[in-house]
Amino acid sequence: MANKPCPRCIRDSELPVITQKYLEEVASAIPEDKENMVENVTYRERLEKCLDCDALVDSVMCSWCGCYVILRAKFKKNNCPYPKKDKWKN
Repeated sequence: MANKPCPRCIRDSELPVITQKYLEEVASAIPEDKENMVENVTYRERLEKCLDCDALVDSVMCSWCGCYVILRAKFKKNNCPYPKKDKWKN
């Protein structure tokens, strides 16, 4: 009996590797929506705060909520999930 990889292993091997570069490409492909998205200045400020945060994992993921910060920071409705302190608020 030949060893065959399981369907999940095959699927997982075909998924893109989630890197900062990949997420930046995804974020840049999101259509501009001024009603729901923050301005570029605010977006950069949010990302800077994330990069200085002790909850950031591998420069891409927030350990408090599991989100990719590059994507979360783009939308007005989102806030910083850091406990007891929204670091995005001035």
